[in-house]
Amino acid sequence: MRNILLVDDEQDILEIIEGSLLFIDDGFLIHKASTIPHAIEILSSKNIDLIISDFNLKTSCVTELIEWIKNSSKIFNLCIMSGYLPDLDKIDYSQKIYTLEKPFDEEELENLIQKLT
Repeated sequence: MRNILLVDDEQDILEIIEGSLLFIDDGFLIHKASTIPHAIEILSSKNIDLIISDFNLKTSCVTELIEWIKNSSKIFNLCIMSGYLPDLDKIDYSQKIYTLEKPFDEEELENLIQKLT
């Protein structure tokens, strides 16, 4: 079973993406976090295969999560979703960062999932 962590401060978005992922493949185990501290808690305790995170959350930014990942001994596939994607080349992250520009459709999500899981 593949573990996916969804990070977004909007509950509706989390539920929509979770539903789409389970439609694509009901073998996913979906974990959800609405804050970066909660996401870090999940990443610390679970074996996560893919993180899909909104870029801007009300109380923080995905760069906080990236800093934590860089300081951990774990390697994660990371996908950032946003209505406006900044210049990701300026983010100091040793792995490739994948992107989904909002709004995205189920086919784009499925293509990303097939590539990363």
